[in-house]
Amino acid sequence: MFIRKMCDKDFSDVRKLLSVCFNITNNNTDEEELNKIKNDKSLRIRNYFNRYLAFDDSGNLTSTIRVIPYMAFFDNQLVKVSGIGAVASLP
Repeated sequence: MFIRKMCDKDFSDVRKLLSVCFNITNNNTDEEELNKIKNDKSLRIRNYFNRYLAFDDSGNLTSTIRVIPYMAFFDNQLVKVSGIGAVASLP
């Protein structure tokens, strides 16, 4: 198994994995989804950047996780923290 950040070539495989894991219907093509993301910065940040992928030894995508940066108060100071979201893994 190896883990790396998502890159452009992974987009279609990630969409398929998320559709299986979250029971999401993919009515749009990859091209339509990429155009939506290209035109909406918040979608691009939410759905594309900060996503990490895990692959099996054959190079097949098996899991994804999104690391979500944000600011929070800790010990009376505003600090950078990260949350975890959109965790999906094949059985």
